Amino acid sequence: MQPISLVLLFPIALGSLLFVLSVRRAERELVGDIVGMAVPARAPRHVATGAIAVLGALAVPSGGAGLVWALLSLAAVLAVNELRPSAGDRICGSRGVRRGFSVRSFEELEEWRLIGDHLRFRLYGEWTAVPVPAAARDPLLGRLRELAGDRESVFNQ
Repeated sequence: MQPISLVLLFPIALGSLLFVLSVRRAERELVGDIVGMAVPARAPRHVATGAIAVLGALAVPSGGAGLVWALLSLAAVLAVNELRPSAGDRICGSRGVRRGFSVRSFEELEEWRLIGDHLRFRLYGEWTAVPVPAAARDPLLGRLRELAGDRESVFNQ
């Protein structure tokens, strides 16, 4: 890669990292303490990060101005790959939920129901189920009814 390409790659990688960090911050603020979750295995992601690191290191120019931009871009890409939410993530917290990159407080849910071992909520018209431990079910149900009782699904029986 020419140094000018590396200079252009860095803002893209940095912008991606800032976006991922903003999603994680929103998760901390809106979701609260994790009550239940279902996330895909992280091992394939770690393998991919390792592969990106090795291939990136091989592609880094041996010197000059391109080296700095290449290393900065590589570091940002590696951080994005490790920190980004997975599309398959489903998390329920004490104050909200997250599915993939979408984070919502309970007040923002379109519709919800807590049946059996799962909180089910509708986001963008699609239903998602998150496992909730039995011990957390009653407090979570009270919180949901307090904050979004008008959106409890009629299929709750």
